[in-house]
Amino acid sequence: HGYRLINQGYYKFNSSFGLEHVVSYGYAGGFKDDHHETLAKAVVRPTLKLTKMTKLVAELGAFRKASKDSEGDQSATNGQKYTLAYCITPDTNNLLWGPSIKFFVSYIHADNDGEQVKGITSFDDAYKDVKHNTLFGVQAEGSW
Repeated sequence: HGYRLINQGYYKFNSSFGLEHVVSYGYAGGFKDDHHETLAKAVVRPTLKLTKMTKLVAELGAFRKASKDSEGDQSATNGQKYTLAYCITPDTNNLLWGPSIKFFVSYIHADNDGEQVKGITSFDDAYKDVKHNTLFGVQAEGSW
């Protein structure tokens, strides 16, 4: 059993600049004895229209994942991600939605309640040798 609450919004300051936010909180429990997990995330994305077909997006985000097992042992992971993306899209009039190709650089940092996480080499991998990493990439995105 579980639930997730999401608040998402977008404010367009003028024809070139907007700000999106996403705040979410989720709970999952009952899948292993008395084990349960919570996940809280917050992301802010300022967006600047550069030309008719390009925009610049910054993303600032943080999360906290906490779990408690059937013996009462608790653990938590905290992290932050900072991204700068150059986006090519057929229509930047709607700064939030639409298909786009993004060229990005991201810096990711995480720790387990102040202790070093054993590395991050991708957005999904938090258990290697370091507690931070810088990633470069290309992303194709479509929404409706």
